Amino acid sequence: MARKQRARTRTQERTEASEFSHLTDAQRAAVTHGEGPALVLAGAGTGKTRVLVERIAWLTNHQSVPPQNILALTFTEKASAELEARTDLALPISAFRPWVGTFHGFGEYVLREEAFAIGLDPRFRILSSPEAWLLLKRNLFSLPLSRYRPLGNPTKFVQALVEFFNQAKDQGTTPEMLERHAETVASVDAEDSAHWRELAAVYHAYVALQREKGVFDFGDLLLETIRVFQERPAIAQKYRGRFTEILVDEFQDTNATQLHLLELLAGPAGNLFVASDDDQAIFAFRGSNVGNVLQFRERFPKTSLMVLTDNFRSPQVLLDAAYRLIQQNNPYRLEATADISKRLVRQGSAPPGVLVEHRHFATEEEEFAWVAEEILRLVDEGKAYREMAVLARTNAQAGDLASSLLRRDIPHTVSEARGLLARPEVKDALAYLRLLGDPRDASALFRLITHPALGVSTSDRARLLSELRQNPDAVLPFLKRPTTSATLATSSRDGLARLVALLERHLTAFRTLRPSTVYLEFLEHSGILKHAIQESEGHPEVLPNLQAFLAYIRALEQGMPDGNFLEFLELLDAASDSGQGPPAADLPPEADAVHLLTVHAAKGLEFPIVFVIGATADRYPARGRRRLLELPSELVPASALQGTLDERTMHVLEERRLFYVAMTRAQERFIVTSSTMAAGSKTHRKPSPFIAEAQIPSVTVTGEPKSPSEQLSLPLRVATPPERIVDGALSLSASKIAEYETCPLKYEFHYVLRVPTRPQHTLAFGNTIHAVLHRVGTAIASGHKPSLLEVLTWFEQHWISEGYESPEHEAARKEAGRAALQTYLSAHPELLMVPPLAAEIPFSFLLETTRVTGRIDRIDRTKDHGKVLITDFKTGEGKGKDARSDTQLSIYALAARKALGLEPARLRFAYVETGEEKETTRTPEQDAETVKRVEDIAARIRSGDFRPTPGHHCRFCDFRKICDYAELP
Repeated sequence: MARKQRARTRTQERTEASEFSHLTDAQRAAVTHGEGPALVLAGAGTGKTRVLVERIAWLTNHQSVPPQNILALTFTEKASAELEARTDLALPISAFRPWVGTFHGFGEYVLREEAFAIGLDPRFRILSSPEAWLLLKRNLFSLPLSRYRPLGNPTKFVQALVEFFNQAKDQGTTPEMLERHAETVASVDAEDSAHWRELAAVYHAYVALQREKGVFDFGDLLLETIRVFQERPAIAQKYRGRFTEILVDEFQDTNATQLHLLELLAGPAGNLFVASDDDQAIFAFRGSNVGNVLQFRERFPKTSLMVLTDNFRSPQVLLDAAYRLIQQNNPYRLEATADISKRLVRQGSAPPGVLVEHRHFATEEEEFAWVAEEILRLVDEGKAYREMAVLARTNAQAGDLASSLLRRDIPHTVSEARGLLARPEVKDALAYLRLLGDPRDASALFRLITHPALGVSTSDRARLLSELRQNPDAVLPFLKRPTTSATLATSSRDGLARLVALLERHLTAFRTLRPSTVYLEFLEHSGILKHAIQESEGHPEVLPNLQAFLAYIRALEQGMPDGNFLEFLELLDAASDSGQGPPAADLPPEADAVHLLTVHAAKGLEFPIVFVIGATADRYPARGRRRLLELPSELVPASALQGTLDERTMHVLEERRLFYVAMTRAQERFIVTSSTMAAGSKTHRKPSPFIAEAQIPSVTVTGEPKSPSEQLSLPLRVATPPERIVDGALSLSASKIAEYETCPLKYEFHYVLRVPTRPQHTLAFGNTIHAVLHRVGTAIASGHKPSLLEVLTWFEQHWISEGYESPEHEAARKEAGRAALQTYLSAHPELLMVPPLAAEIPFSFLLETTRVTGRIDRIDRTKDHGKVLITDFKTGEGKGKDARSDTQLSIYALAARKALGLEPARLRFAYVETGEEKETTRTPEQDAETVKRVEDIAARIRSGDFRPTPGHHCRFCDFRKICDYAELP
């Protein structure tokens, strides 16, 4: 709707010019833009938010636009709060204010306003991501799932399904559209069609389940608003008339649904004012489409294009380096397609000295040590810790550097690098709450007794865990036994007494107490709050995070007023396992600590000094990581680049934009570092090509190699008791070696500290199958050939009922196991007829200082001159397991030759459930490599090298809830 233009006198023009004298000419032109759509290309540090605020003020004060007719949309609650606060200061006091909020907040506003008109209960509840995860998990066995509910790990795809549904809603894809796609591809690829049919059916059932529960998720808020606007034109017209001026911040981050909503609200020629920068589009993994800004003028033909290039943040030498980098994305930038200049120009003087540099190191340990020492040097020069930020590519990388900072007592915060529930101080509280929900949770007890506030000594922790393993009672009776505390140190007894008193109170009353009350009493009476206050100077993020967790608990309480404590814990677990909990708290402005965060989290922020660590060619650009479940490309709105560029090239363009964002965070100095060798890796890495593209001066740093003890990055509060480090012979098995190779810290938890874990259904099922097959081999060896019916009876007798998700899961798993065993033995009748040479045979042999032990499932003679076939039976799928390089089969080959005096002709994995077999060989030369590998690992274990290696495997780790380094979704 066109606004009524007001003629301006020269006096008014002079007043206006005076009022906006603090703006640059380009900013002023954007602020005073007339009618119609406008695209403001606001480069980094050019005052984008100021322009949005001043435009709202100009519309209200100089164009007589009622503030309630202005709609300003942002992407985060934090950005909305900042824009609203600055707008309030810029506008005169009035009963009416502009509507400022997020896209999803606007969708919720419309749906609640129109609830009665569209037949919707206005009390509908909005599911958080953890609640959506939990809703799906609770209904796994009532949804039409097959391939996406593997019985060996039924929750494996829950997060992927939630993300898939979110992606579908963000792109405006309905279940019906997926069904039509399945029909379209049926004649070409029946398997692919079945895949889409299952997803369409589950998507449809999930939406129906949401409606039955009276809940929406965030994707629904926009999708339903669009549906209402399309099906009820009068309602759409009502909001077009109400919001005659629409402003959008960070437009490059919009997805297909958000763009569609804007088109419905503004029309092709409406007053749509968007601030954007295609060079800072870095959220494609969330569904954002840079094509929305690249094609803006095609969708809104009457667009006025304005460019802000006056930079108030960074020195010119840095801006020029960043410009050289981003020009490598030409011709796929607006600068090239619109024939404009986006070169940023520094306004005002810049600080002297070396402003942009790259340093390359031999090892990652040396790189991180140099960064920490450089921070200390800058502090000695007069810089404050809070003036420095270290940007990492991943959360795991940020965690690795945190260890280097910690060892040098450098105060730092990783508040934005990982979510609130991943913070160590919050994990302590979660451990206590979980212990109340399950008093047998020994891993939760371990987490608590390692806290310094309880004062339990290292040796007493080891003694307590050892006794608890031998007496697997509930934790509270165990702690209260006189024999438990009799041999403990005084400080240990006092700390445990406080814990016992808390547990006694809360285990009796927690079903009637509010979770927030339990949490506050735990903090106060355990001594953890007092300890946090005492340590606040060195760890300023701890208290804000404890406060943020209290706010989160209270928010959950409001969302489930009738829920019991166990349901509350289930929701907390869902938030933790899905990686979708709240963000960590922001530091108070006065806190003096180094900011440690990911580049994505740094978007929109600025710091005097910025370090970018780990800038290697495998990090920038990182390897493209696809979702487990992706929408078919035919149902994703095409961007301006699709069809022109392949997926890999588009990914590199985005990665280059990410590095550009990292560079343009710096106000004074930008330091990028890299190293040839990552910790625990033998792969040589090169510096990122983006460094050369930006022409950043580079220095290779050489230094004295550090000893292993100097390089270790031991986890917080999990350092191994000295008496646990083995100096002599060490006993290892294939599973121990594989676990150490997966993550040394997991090995420490499991085999050094021996933290008790809960029963796992995968282990129970595997043990059942192995017990049955062992009995088959033993029976045949003794002359008895069992029938298939007899074997299935043994399956019932050996069934282990532990660790299953639910009775429905156990029943389904048992039935599937029975069927799989029957199918497998029918396909391999020789297993019921031919006696093996050996079944479940143990072995033990000594290398130089390391004993290797294990057990081989089955050994059969072959026709190859007395050689044997070694079989290892597996449950589950063989996907991703390479028999040619597998540690377990390498150990078995070594054992056959060294311990059993047998020559293995072949070794194989036999997958009972799928019928798949993977066969391989091992030569004596490969045995020598295995020996070296085992001895190398043994040496690292003896030295106490238990540095964590977080990754995708963290999602399935038994210790993820107590580990400070777990990398969750």
